[in-house]
Amino acid sequence: MIKIFTNKHFLTHFLVFVSFALVSVVVFNPILKEEALFQSDIIQYNGMANERNQTRNSEGKEVYWTNAAFGGMYTYQLGAQYNAQFIKSIDRFIRFLPRPADYLFLYLISFYVLMLVLNIDFRIAILGALAFGFSTYFLIIIDVGHNAKAHAIGYFPLLLSGFLLLFEKSKWLIGILLSSLGWALELVANHYQMTYYFGFLLLIAGLFYLYEAIKTQNFKPFIKASYLFLTSLIIGILCNAATLITTKMYSEWSTRGTSELMLDADGRTKENISGLDYEYITQYSYGIGESLNLIFPRFYGGSNAEPLSDNSSTFNYLKRLGATNKQARDFTQRAPLYWGNQPIIAAPAYLGILVIFLALLGFSMKMRRLNKILWITTVVSLMLSWGKNFDILTSFFIDYFPLYNKFRAVSSIQVLIEFCLPILAVVGLSDYLKNPNQKKLLKTSGGLVILGVLLLFGRGLFSFSGLNDMYYAQNFGAGFVEALIDDRKSVYSNDILMGIILVASMTSLIWLQTNAKLKNGFLFYIGCGILVLFDLGRVSDRYFTSDDWVSKNKIETPFEETVVDQAIKKDKSYYRVYNLNEGLNGAKTSYFHNSLGGYHAAKPNYVQNLFDYHIFNGNPQIINMLNVKYLINQTEEGPGYSLNEDNLGAAWFVDSLVVAKNADEAIKALADIELSNTAIIQNPSKQFSISPSIKSNEYKSLKSVSHSADLHVYDYQSDVNSFVIFSEWYPMISTEDWQLFVNNEPISMERVNYALRGAFLPAGKYQIEMRFNPIIVSKAETAHWFGHIILLFLISFYAYNFVKQKQA
Repeated sequence: MIKIFTNKHFLTHFLVFVSFALVSVVVFNPILKEEALFQSDIIQYNGMANERNQTRNSEGKEVYWTNAAFGGMYTYQLGAQYNAQFIKSIDRFIRFLPRPADYLFLYLISFYVLMLVLNIDFRIAILGALAFGFSTYFLIIIDVGHNAKAHAIGYFPLLLSGFLLLFEKSKWLIGILLSSLGWALELVANHYQMTYYFGFLLLIAGLFYLYEAIKTQNFKPFIKASYLFLTSLIIGILCNAATLITTKMYSEWSTRGTSELMLDADGRTKENISGLDYEYITQYSYGIGESLNLIFPRFYGGSNAEPLSDNSSTFNYLKRLGATNKQARDFTQRAPLYWGNQPIIAAPAYLGILVIFLALLGFSMKMRRLNKILWITTVVSLMLSWGKNFDILTSFFIDYFPLYNKFRAVSSIQVLIEFCLPILAVVGLSDYLKNPNQKKLLKTSGGLVILGVLLLFGRGLFSFSGLNDMYYAQNFGAGFVEALIDDRKSVYSNDILMGIILVASMTSLIWLQTNAKLKNGFLFYIGCGILVLFDLGRVSDRYFTSDDWVSKNKIETPFEETVVDQAIKKDKSYYRVYNLNEGLNGAKTSYFHNSLGGYHAAKPNYVQNLFDYHIFNGNPQIINMLNVKYLINQTEEGPGYSLNEDNLGAAWFVDSLVVAKNADEAIKALADIELSNTAIIQNPSKQFSISPSIKSNEYKSLKSVSHSADLHVYDYQSDVNSFVIFSEWYPMISTEDWQLFVNNEPISMERVNYALRGAFLPAGKYQIEMRFNPIIVSKAETAHWFGHIILLFLISFYAYNFVKQKQA
């Protein structure tokens, strides 16, 4: 044991790990003061998950449904937990630091492991890990709360390590183990868009190795590596079977699934019924010219909320308008300098001019196989990130590439660039130090400097006009827009000049090292690290401020209960609330009430369609049938609310049925039929015949008695057989999830009013129970267990072989 701990390599790597942990804590040092990062998306998530958390804490059970958001929805994409959590335990062990330092540590440690697999000198490996971990985009997604995205990206290097051990180094046992762990951890992060994009890199790499096998006619290593890597993928899938299967089911129920509707809200034939529509997918498309943001961060102004100094043109213009110093300063701390075509940009996706410089330096050297794979991936992902600005390629992928139309914000595929170029930078620097070539060094740095100079002198070729400048001109005057444009030009020039200085500094440092001018190589690596951290840190620091940190209580209790919330909560009956201020893009109401709205990237298809076809068009019958009893709105005095006296309640009787042939007929009919006494039934059960009229003047009573996330109970009394509508979503994808019981006997439910549940009920007096029991979860957990057993076997087998070799 003592021998192991005195091993030089072990000690080196251990100290590196400790250093990475310290760096992560220092960067996010407010965690030491019991503060937490205010992440807007996480705040919204906490609002959505509040009911589930309360059930989990009070009853000690996991319920996979919530009544609190979108009129009711599955919690499969709201942090649902399942049995067999071994892989999550490994994940938590790796990310042992408090959040969000754990994500930065994951970036650093995972990339460092990849560098070790590539046999990179540990000092250069540290530099590469810092370049990867401090990439502006990777830090900003943590700031805004895209935790799952950061989590998934953090395991990219680990998964690529396993792939390279199999395909590049033919290390079969450690290769399949690391690949299996990589897949399992990547999938446990639960951001399948990032995993899908990473698959592009693996696909390109796989095709490259296949080409090499065909070229050399040596297929055996390729086939074996492919078999083991696919096996590792299966193991990773099995370890996450419950999450994957339920997510697949939920996606079909959400806006990401195939739509039943062939016509849009205007009555026109839909161009795309599978996945998201073109405009939504490409809403965030990177501008072709905007790609220079990767090199010069504020080439397109930076962000929609850019901090400016008191010497800025905008500050001085506001002062001339009569603003106080505080008023002018408050505005210029969030100045709208971004002038590209994307709707909202929290920060530029700055990669680092030094990272690009070192990657290009490697490009000028002899290209190894991995370099070619990474450069091809970089170019492909850059072109795909252009979205509608490169329509021919984007449309091809949307129409013909499997699953591509399931994801929005195509610009986020740039994560592959942010991943590939730090690897290329590290490999480039490593190769250059082994075979220095002053001519190539000067050509590479000179090329970037010339680019910067040309852009400085060519500044007049750009308009610097943003999408919202007309609005600003109307509200603040044309002079305000002129001041904004002056500041855009200023930050443009400043960043280009800084880029030129940084390239010159790094070039000088490399020249000094390779010409033996630095007596101690330690100084060279320290200097490189300082330059890279300064380059990336100066940009990230603009968007990370002390204002982003709040007390932990603010995160745990993210919303304050208003007088309106308190008044509504006095009503203990079962109802929904619709906040007109939030619509479908806010979770504050879900935190306190059963809300018709919510906040999620994959909303239930029912609620989105009902809003698009009816609610946005002013059809009040829809919120009536969805049991919306209270409406929250903004008045001149502040937040207010009103009682919707026409709401139909949790359940009601109807005396007429209209049969719809399909979903288009059903959703269209909602505008023409009185829903308080008529039901639109779709695909009726064969167990009974439908008569055009089921009217009765006999006594009927129906009342909601109790409700929870997985159980609704109603008191029912009727002298005659009746048809009842429940204001709950019909379980279209998995009809066995929600089941209706009368006297403990199951009763079939019908799909009515396009989206709701209905049932023919016999005469009598009894309680009705609607129970939620998703059988799919228990089925999926069986595969879940199987995957963990295989993974544990692999780990044990590798440990046994490792010990055996050490003893030999």
